[in-house]
Amino acid sequence: MMTGEQACADTLPPAPIGDIRYLHTLGPSGTNLESAAHLWFRRRGRTGEGRVVLHTSLEEAMAGVPRTGEHALLACAVYPELHTLVFGNLRHCRMVDCFLWPTFEMVLAVAPGTSAEPRTVATHPAPAGLVAPTSERQLVTSNAQAAIDCADGKAEGCVTTVVAARAHGLRVVRSFGEVPMVYTVHHVAEPPCEHGPDGARERVPEAARHLGPDGAREHLPEAARDDRAQESARDDRAQQSPRDDRARGSAR
Repeated sequence: MMTGEQACADTLPPAPIGDIRYLHTLGPSGTNLESAAHLWFRRRGRTGEGRVVLHTSLEEAMAGVPRTGEHALLACAVYPELHTLVFGNLRHCRMVDCFLWPTFEMVLAVAPGTSAEPRTVATHPAPAGLVAPTSERQLVTSNAQAAIDCADGKAEGCVTTVVAARAHGLRVVRSFGEVPMVYTVHHVAEPPCEHGPDGARERVPEAARHLGPDGAREHLPEAARDDRAQESARDDRAQQSPRDDRARGSAR
């Protein structure tokens, strides 16, 4: 049986990548996702017209992205709860592109004058495995935010990008190198709606659509769909009966 989410996902129109003018992704400035978003526009020759919008989290971005068809979300394969973001928003969001590109050099950094073995390390959940077992993890919303917190003295060290570390005057004590990464583009648009009997707009699931006698698509009420299903089943049994008779005759 098709769920409401599946039905509404089926009604989404094709997502023309050329219509995307805004990429919403993770901030603050200095994240790998911000860099990947600018790269995506550059590769399509839209450096001047494409705009990258930064958010505290991708969940916050999804909640506020306009559904005009000109906006998309840029995520990455290791983003925590990406599966929830995708399957929880099937009504108005679909993945339309992906590409492989290395992250910035990932590093462990500390404030000047701080020990090279920090007791507390600010980190986004994705690269948290890079934190030594001897250090306490302090989870933050992004690699760039980790550098900010470290520079502000909220943590002795941070796992961040070399770009963010330099921007905030931190000392790099260990490099983990660049990490090959898959980035995903999720187009956001309002699914098509139709007017119901009372004039209100309603979404019509694909499962409720059938071809009428003239070849045009028609929308059937639940009872009519049940009748059609029963009629189809009777036709199938009628077609199966002669085949069974032929099979028995051949056996004899």
